[in-house]
Amino acid sequence: MKNGYRLLLTEQLKLMMPNFKSKKHRADALGSFVIMAVLVAMMIVAFVVIFGKFVETYTAIKIDRVSDVQARQYEIMSIVYFILFVLCIFVGVGGFCRSLFEDSDMNIIITMPFSGAQIFFANTTAVYLRQVAFTSLFLLPVNLTFFKTTGLIDAYNVVMTFAECLLLPVISLGVSAVVVLPYYWIKKKLTSRYALTFVLITLIAGAFMVGYGYVFGIAEDLLSTGRINSLFNEKVMNGIIAFSKSCFPANYLADLMLKRNVNRAVGVLLLTIAVCAATCLVVVRAVFIKVSQAKLNISVPHPKKKGVDFAPKNRLSALIRKEFLLVLRTPNYSFMYFTTALTVPIMAYFSAKIGAELFGGVLNVKVGFELCTFVTVLYGSLTNTFCSTNISRDGYMAMSLKTMPFSASKVLTAKMLFCAAVSVPSILLTAVVLAATGLETLKEAVMTFASAAMITVAQIMFATRLDLNHPHFPKTDDGEIKEAGSTVSIVIMMALLVSGAFGTAMLYQAIAALLGNSSAAMQNANGVSTVISLVVPAVLLLASAVYFSVGLKSAYRNLNAEV
Repeated sequence: MKNGYRLLLTEQLKLMMPNFKSKKHRADALGSFVIMAVLVAMMIVAFVVIFGKFVETYTAIKIDRVSDVQARQYEIMSIVYFILFVLCIFVGVGGFCRSLFEDSDMNIIITMPFSGAQIFFANTTAVYLRQVAFTSLFLLPVNLTFFKTTGLIDAYNVVMTFAECLLLPVISLGVSAVVVLPYYWIKKKLTSRYALTFVLITLIAGAFMVGYGYVFGIAEDLLSTGRINSLFNEKVMNGIIAFSKSCFPANYLADLMLKRNVNRAVGVLLLTIAVCAATCLVVVRAVFIKVSQAKLNISVPHPKKKGVDFAPKNRLSALIRKEFLLVLRTPNYSFMYFTTALTVPIMAYFSAKIGAELFGGVLNVKVGFELCTFVTVLYGSLTNTFCSTNISRDGYMAMSLKTMPFSASKVLTAKMLFCAAVSVPSILLTAVVLAATGLETLKEAVMTFASAAMITVAQIMFATRLDLNHPHFPKTDDGEIKEAGSTVSIVIMMALLVSGAFGTAMLYQAIAALLGNSSAAMQNANGVSTVISLVVPAVLLLASAVYFSVGLKSAYRNLNAEV
């Protein structure tokens, strides 16, 4: 049993890691790994800086003019651990879904000379290790930043931090095991109800945006005044205190880390871990047996349609319609493109608002147009990365399209028009919001829209051709892309680099003011900003058009499913 278990677990872990051994995909895997590592490192650094400042400021809050630093520390840790616990449950549910229901290799593995116990324990261990990696990525920066900021760091806290990275996943997986079957049942039942699924996902994203705005309000108050008292009034603080005392099991984890009621915390947590581990093993084993014996079938409802729905006679219209239906009928795709496109105006508004106030307060310069253009380009580019799977998401259907009477230019034009039909209106709505809220004048909003739209179209052309040259077709039974390939990572990094360089150039006057040369910058600011906002995007658009067009027919002809 031992050798079979080790072999299966090794294969599971290989699927999680980049494929560096294959000469064919080594460059893509290495590039994707490096880019993702850089992005994660950047996010961790930004989080550490902001979280450290927040801890320092929040622990200084007084209630009725009485300071209680230890209570504030307990509240921070309880709430942060509870957020992590909820995130771990979602990650665990996703891991069990893939392992139990969506693993295309399972049908092959169960025919091999492996026992059911070997397969079960290998899959469960792989899910657990994935959970440990996710928990560590979140927990290590949080704990080390917190204890370094508060001056409480010692050997005990370091040891307990690593212990939490190993034990917290057990608790979350126990809850995930109970939730996974109802979640999968709901997911399957909603599979054919595309409009309802899209509405639900959008509502969830809207709720997230409300929280996003609240967090930005805290950041704005924190960075501009150094205080957050205005956001944490007596009513809010009472709610936080009550919640931090009842958010099980996070409150006991906070007790353990802060050396409060350690014996009680250890006893409760050990009992919880034992119960959750037993629940996870029993429930997942029962579901696994049903799945492996093909006794668990959840039917997918297919709503009846009245009449016959004819496709458009125009070939280009038919191809565009196909793109919309493919995305709309795949909930994950709908969220990644339609829903995220709707969130761009909100994210851009909050970012531009806090940025304008910070520049105005710290540097005493007005950079509304430059800042609005920068954040619109940044968020527009980052939410437009769905175009980097224009070829890959077709899967083997891409081979079928090659046999149909469609030219390469028509197939790819339909894909790019589909992407532009979603991203460009999103940018237009962003410009309208920025103008309506007074962050820009109407003329500036028009230039912001023109700049961001040109860069977005350039990104679509570049990403489509890059995906045509290096497609990553999904290997799953449902043909859905579950994980991002190197093309997506490259497009994200290019979006960050281009928007960063573009934003730095647009904020020339603010940078010059910071260096003590504000008078010279202000004289040429308007002209420089206008030229940069229109000329740079036009050059990028032209370069992308050339890259897209050169050798297009040959690249499309060489497209094959084994790339």
